[in-house]
Amino acid sequence: MSTDHKSRVAYFDEDGDPVDVDEYVHQYGERWLVARWDERANQYTAPLTKNGRRGTGCHSIFSRTLGYIASSPNVYCYTSRGSAVSAALLIYGWEKERRCATP
Repeated sequence: MSTDHKSRVAYFDEDGDPVDVDEYVHQYGERWLVARWDERANQYTAPLTKNGRRGTGCHSIFSRTLGYIASSPNVYCYTSRGSAVSAALLIYGWEKERRCATP
């Protein structure tokens, strides 16, 4: 199975700058998590679900490992990369632009 998950879809933030999806969607075991890697802080920032925000009063959890984030029932966790990318698209407000498939 290939580990190359590069998408044929380009994503752009609200300023029109390109977004690297691999900085926001990470595989942990058989699950895909929505968590942004912060290079300066050397940690992941994972947005909490609506129920998680309501229950904790926080908007995100922070961790240096994906294992801790994956153990939370209040993060966005999916069984497919496509579902995680779709969730990240909504959470972060990206726009997408389809690219032509290359032969």
